[in-house]
Amino acid sequence: MALISGEEIAKILLDIVKEVRENPEFKLECLYNAGAILVAIGLIKKIYTLRTIGEYILGTPSKLRPLLAYKYQLLGGIGELEEKIGRQIDATLNKILEIIEDIANKLKEEQVSDEIFIRNMGELVDIFSKTSTFRE
Repeated sequence: MALISGEEIAKILLDIVKEVRENPEFKLECLYNAGAILVAIGLIKKIYTLRTIGEYILGTPSKLRPLLAYKYQLLGGIGELEEKIGRQIDATLNKILEIIEDIANKLKEEQVSDEIFIRNMGELVDIFSKTSTFRE
């Protein structure tokens, strides 16, 4: 059985964050990988908050993709609306990426327990409950 260190997992998560930040419109699907990694760690280590965080991150592309599409439909339209939607998407995505970075750093330091990830889970729940989609 191969052993995988927290440092190795952190590096992969941080690489995913970097890739998504550089080109979110085309790399948003990379968050599926980040979510799957966190779900797997949560299941293996029985850290259920990490599993739940992973499930939220798995849902991020589906939640943000309609907003990204709407953002581009607004180009050339009402400037204020275009700017507001753009800011909302950027702020939401940045916060999610910051949460992934925070988790990666905790994994690197091998700090893993439900208690450690509760704040991150609460932040994600808050983000998802406040972020509108245009499918609703």
